[in-house]
Amino acid sequence: MPISSNGSLQSNLHRSWKTPKSIAWLFTLPVKTTSAILTIAMVLLGLFCYFWYISSGQMVLPHNGTDYFDLQAQGYLKGQLSLPVQPDPRLLAMANPYDYKARGNLPVLWDASLYQGHYYLYWGPTPAILAAVVKLVHPRQVTDADLVLLFESVTLIFGASLISHLRSRLFPDLPGWIILPPLIMLGFANPLLYILNRPSVYEAAITGGQAFLIVGLFFAILSIDGQTVRTSFLALAGICWAFSIGSRQDLIPAIAFLSIGTAIYILKFAPKEIHIRAMIVLGFPLALGVIGLGGYDMARFGSVLETGHNYQLTGVASPAKGHLIISPGYILPNFYNYLFRPIQLSSKFPFLSAPKVKQSQWPFFIRLIAPYSLTEPVIGILWTLPFGLFALVPVLFQRWSMVWRTGRGQIPSISFRSHASDTQERLFRWLFWGLAGTILLTGGLLLVYITASMRYELDVLPLMAILAFLGFAWGYQLLGSHRKLHRVYVCVAVILLLYTLIVGLLLGFTGYNNHFQTVNPDLFVRLTNFFPKN
Repeated sequence: MPISSNGSLQSNLHRSWKTPKSIAWLFTLPVKTTSAILTIAMVLLGLFCYFWYISSGQMVLPHNGTDYFDLQAQGYLKGQLSLPVQPDPRLLAMANPYDYKARGNLPVLWDASLYQGHYYLYWGPTPAILAAVVKLVHPRQVTDADLVLLFESVTLIFGASLISHLRSRLFPDLPGWIILPPLIMLGFANPLLYILNRPSVYEAAITGGQAFLIVGLFFAILSIDGQTVRTSFLALAGICWAFSIGSRQDLIPAIAFLSIGTAIYILKFAPKEIHIRAMIVLGFPLALGVIGLGGYDMARFGSVLETGHNYQLTGVASPAKGHLIISPGYILPNFYNYLFRPIQLSSKFPFLSAPKVKQSQWPFFIRLIAPYSLTEPVIGILWTLPFGLFALVPVLFQRWSMVWRTGRGQIPSISFRSHASDTQERLFRWLFWGLAGTILLTGGLLLVYITASMRYELDVLPLMAILAFLGFAWGYQLLGSHRKLHRVYVCVAVILLLYTLIVGLLLGFTGYNNHFQTVNPDLFVRLTNFFPKN
């Protein structure tokens, strides 16, 4: 099935696959129109699903979750960096209030940081700044659930727009529907819906970091995708990435990698007269953000390197063991958890769940190092995001091709396509390796942390969806002239995509502590009775 510049592949595909008449009209539309329709449709469907899941099917925003960032916003509006909540005097009188066993049943603001008689948050200030802006415009409580819904929606909107732009820019000869698989992964894959069952401060910080990271990436690509650098977009990229770090400081290595990669790209390919200005507009917001975060922590805890973790009122990962929160000894158990930990199956709706891991459920070759603990359910991404494997297609195809042709087994640099322009070739390589490096850096940090959690997988999901799109489209294009292989490739993609979608939707009914069933038991019972029992 050859790929032609006039977009005939779309109509050829329609004829060869005998598309149902109900959707056949999509294949008669111009490629750009098809792509735009699918992008808008998937965004609207995703936004509806987010609201439906976060409200447990009641279509009303929940107000029974946490409001940590609203408390922080109240503190900002009062001119203070601490929370407007007074700790229990009995807590302050303790010799070591951070010992969770010694605290007993004393009331505490769980996971907040206690320092010099005041409560603080160890999470970054970005979500609270947004909440404070909202409260200035319209005085109301901004719950952490509000922020999670906002951040996931922003990630979907800008991520979908970016994928659509990359299709038209890098793969103009491919059919418009080629963006559908990555859009489904971006919008519905686990743990997007899973965490909406408990949209608390933890999820608000993580989703906020991803939202600003993706928006920044969107503007960064728009800024360099042309004959010259559009510095206004580049400045927006720098600002968004600074806010991303301000939401989740664990993203500092990822943002640094993307920023350095963008700067190198500009210095190498952009006109020299724009270099200094481009470096300033990109680097100044990032430098200001990092300096601001350091000053923020200095004002609160007396150190630019102290975020509040060492004063955290938590459980087993207490400040007394702060030096053990990060350790290379956690790499193997976390690697198993994040990649291979299996799904728990059931004969009752929703049929899938994340297991609460027992000591006997670890493979024989893993020896846990104290105080590593797994207090939250987690499922490996190979069981929940198999479509993400298409991110490996360009590398695997290149290696297979080299082995088959030369027998040397060397991996050459990835070539885009023979008739691609220099700009397309450069953009593809920069984006492919930039995303791959960012994902590896972020995943590496997760591997050395004291525990694993499903919500942490969201740190890599949006970038994985974009990278999977590049790999899937690259392979689809490469096999365009091989009809049988092409069909097998598409069939495999459809199977993995449907599996990814179904797993994401079903796990969304469980969440932490089966929140959906607790909040809306009547609907959950009706759904359970709808499906036949074995």
